[in-house]
Amino acid sequence: MGQPALRQELGEQHNLEQQIQARNTTGVTEEALKEFSMMFKHFDKDKSGRLNHQEFKSCLRSLGYDLPMVEEGEPNPEFEAILDTVDPNRDGHVSLQEYMAFMISRETENVKSSEEIESAFRALSSEGKP
Repeated sequence: MGQPALRQELGEQHNLEQQIQARNTTGVTEEALKEFSMMFKHFDKDKSGRLNHQEFKSCLRSLGYDLPMVEEGEPNPEFEAILDTVDPNRDGHVSLQEYMAFMISRETENVKSSEEIESAFRALSSEGKP
């Protein structure tokens, strides 16, 4: 095994360990992490380990994000807000690490909000109503 291949394998191993640690600390399922990672790799056409903004937008849409269609060159405030989080330095690319951090944060937001909704319903139904 050559030096670059070994480095890549070690990098992937490290990345996997980070993802497992993320799952343990955030409660995001292993299936969700695998789906995020697979989607990233699918849209990383040139296998650079980074998505340009257009690839990233396509990736988000395929994961169910409802991003408005805008004309080429027109501002897209919703997508710009996501880029502020994922690519704050605006280098034009989103790394796998930045992408995974964003997806995990979104997933944990969803978990928290669904738990809040459930507890709100419990509070409402605690008055003897099923």
